Amino acid sequence: MAALQGILLIIQLSFVIIGVLIVSTTAAAPQALPNCPDKCGNLTVPYPFGMAEGCYRGNAFFVNCRLVAKQPIPQ
Repeated sequence: MAALQGILLIIQLSFVIIGVLIVSTTAAAPQALPNCPDKCGNLTVPYPFGMAEGCYRGNAFFVNCRLVAKQPIPQ
């Protein structure tokens, strides 16, 4: 009986671990709105910030990404 309970506990723990892995890999928030750029050089620009019209929440969230000496620089 104890062996059966041990096996059932291992099965239950396996399902919990699988569930956590599924949730953690699918629950990541998007970095930017769909079809919007989210990189300026090596900097990630997440929503509500954005670099293109319709990609940021409001004017205060606009990020101007310019090329300076052939390197993208957020301003």
